[in-house]
Amino acid sequence: MASTTLARAALAFALALAMPLSGLVACAYRPVDVESLAIAVRPPPVAQRIHLPLYIIRDSARIPETMTATAPDGPTVEVRNVQTFVERDLRVALGSLFDSVTVVDPTAQVPAGERLVGFVSVDELSLAYASASDKRWVGTIRYSLEIRLPGAPTYVYRFAGAANGAVTLDDRSKTSEVFASTFASAIQRVLDGIARASVAERLNALQ
Repeated sequence: MASTTLARAALAFALALAMPLSGLVACAYRPVDVESLAIAVRPPPVAQRIHLPLYIIRDSARIPETMTATAPDGPTVEVRNVQTFVERDLRVALGSLFDSVTVVDPTAQVPAGERLVGFVSVDELSLAYASASDKRWVGTIRYSLEIRLPGAPTYVYRFAGAANGAVTLDDRSKTSEVFASTFASAIQRVLDGIARASVAERLNALQ
């Protein structure tokens, strides 16, 4: 009888330990798969397209496949398939400014002739307050894009900095919307920067 009572007590204790753990799993922030995101940007108006083909180097040392976005004393969100941001979304968006955009591995043989080579780094994904007065979380990305003519001493275009998304993390299931907005903001900054720098006009004048 005593052994039966002890067994029931042990079972009840084990269930009591398991319940908080299962609650934590259920309340975890949903991981983000970049492949499933719909990232929309607005191509800026430009007078000319860039006719030189652009080859973007996809280097896994500079673009991790999986990253963790964290906030000090805040949530943690796993972001998967980060390279899709470059392979699909950045490539398609740059196609609104360039006649040809191709993503290649670092070991690929880029065709000879006049062309541009781009290098992308995704250095950090994180979460930050929307503003000093708005303590809701938004996604942030720290990244860079460098475009140059092979052998040239200077960049045709270079951006290095951060971008914040516009969608706030109001509940744990909205992580995909939050980071779709973050990646869209990053691409938009690049497109607008290339347009403002008159890259097309400068390059086409050299041809």
